[in-house]
Amino acid sequence: MQRLGANNSITFAMRKFQFILIVVAFAACGKKSDSTQNETRTGSIISETITTGEFQKLLETTPNAVILDVRTPEEVGGGYIDGAMNIDVRASDFETRIQTLDRNSTYLVYCGSGIRSRKAADMMKKYNFVKVYDLDGGLAAWNAQGLPVQKP
Repeated sequence: MQRLGANNSITFAMRKFQFILIVVAFAACGKKSDSTQNETRTGSIISETITTGEFQKLLETTPNAVILDVRTPEEVGGGYIDGAMNIDVRASDFETRIQTLDRNSTYLVYCGSGIRSRKAADMMKKYNFVKVYDLDGGLAAWNAQGLPVQKP
C-alpha cells in the first residue's frame, strides 16, 4: 500500500511537470523573435526588411525618403541606386554620422547582400529612428531584378 501511494505521487508530479513543459512550449512557439520575423515595431518605430518590389514602391511613393547605401566607397564606385547617400557601416565613425541624421525621416537602407544593411538598420533602431526599411538581398537582389543602377 505504501509503495502504491509513492508511485501515485511520482506519477502526479511527472504529469504536472509535463503539463508545465507543454504550456511553456506553446508560449514559446507563439512569439517570434525579431531575427526570424524581420520586422520590429516598437511604439512608433518601424525597422523592417523588405523585398526589392516593396523597396522600389517606397522609392516611388515616399518623396522625402533618404536612400542610404552602407557599403564601402569602393563598392559604391561600381554602381549605386540613384539618389543614395553613402555612409559606410564598417567605418569607425558610422554611429557618429548616423546620429546627425533626422530620426523622423524614412530611410531605405541597402548594402551589397543585405547583411550590413540589417546591421545598420538595427543600429538606427537603437538610436530611435522612426522608419527604417532594409533591402532584402541588397544591391545583388536589386541587380537581379534588372532595376536601374547609377555609375559614378
